[in-house]
Amino acid sequence: MRIGIVSTMGENAPSYHLRFGSVLSALEQSGQVKCYAAMRKGLFGMLRRIAPEAESDLLLVARIRDLDHLKNIYDFAEKKNIPLVYETDDLFLYERRSDAPAAYAGEISAYLSRAACIITSTSYLADELRYLNPRVSVFPNLIDPAIWDIRKPAGRSGGRPLRICCIGTGLMSENISLIVPAMEFCADRYGKDVVFCLWGNVKYVDERVKKLKNVKLFDKRMPYRSFARRLQREAFDLGIVPLSDLRFNRAKSNVKYLEYAVSGIPAIFSRVEAYAGLSHGDTGLLAENDPDAWKEEIIRLTEDEDMRTRIAARAYDDVSSRFALNGEWAQNYLSLLENVVGRTDAA
Repeated sequence: MRIGIVSTMGENAPSYHLRFGSVLSALEQSGQVKCYAAMRKGLFGMLRRIAPEAESDLLLVARIRDLDHLKNIYDFAEKKNIPLVYETDDLFLYERRSDAPAAYAGEISAYLSRAACIITSTSYLADELRYLNPRVSVFPNLIDPAIWDIRKPAGRSGGRPLRICCIGTGLMSENISLIVPAMEFCADRYGKDVVFCLWGNVKYVDERVKKLKNVKLFDKRMPYRSFARRLQREAFDLGIVPLSDLRFNRAKSNVKYLEYAVSGIPAIFSRVEAYAGLSHGDTGLLAENDPDAWKEEIIRLTEDEDMRTRIAARAYDDVSSRFALNGEWAQNYLSLLENVVGRTDAA
């Protein structure tokens, strides 16, 4: 099968690998598919040019929100009678920081309706999009053994400082606000023996947080492969994933659970849809979206090393057994694409 990929994401982006890059690479290595960039970025990030070898059986579109780009892509696909699959792990019809519809929601919806198939990362997201297009399939995000070391982590040997990691591309202020009281409490009780490491785009971080001496900010962007190596090398004692209960966030996947678990890091997550599959007290801790609840759970796991060790081990076993990319997962993804190509109504 010849697959033309149209995406504004490059190989350095997490979603490129988590959604389609890794699984297509595995299928390409086995000789079952041939992939190429059907449209390439030109000046200022514009998708200008159709690759000359664009005789494809299917076009896979990922994270294209520019309406002019989408029009060009769909016009090309329809002219060539090529089925188009829209890949997404975000409910981008809604704003990230509110429940308001995005400015371009109506126009994007029309293109989603015209896709031969939509592939999403979660059942919740699939249900949110199914009213636009009944041909929605779910394929979860997976950990790629070519990027992550999936051997059982050695774990931490104890000692101070105990480091708590919070990772996010946005580190939105409404998310961080859930853990500010915990940071302040830990600064008073533990001093520099407990350090919060905020890793991501820190421009939204509250000024109160920046002044705390037990907080370290890391805003350097790096390719996903480098990020994976560094996270596993750092061996943080605890991970935290505060996530406000907005419509956009409810459709998010459990990526941080996968990444923390395979790195041997026990973690606390907001009790929201994205992490509803976790078992509280077993594969992680779930905190209500209330600052006091977050403070309680952070103190609990900070002071209980045995619980951290137990949760880390069980989370690792869960992720390594269920969410590691393998041949079976690759064949499942290929089947989704073959079903689209085989349909007479797909183009």
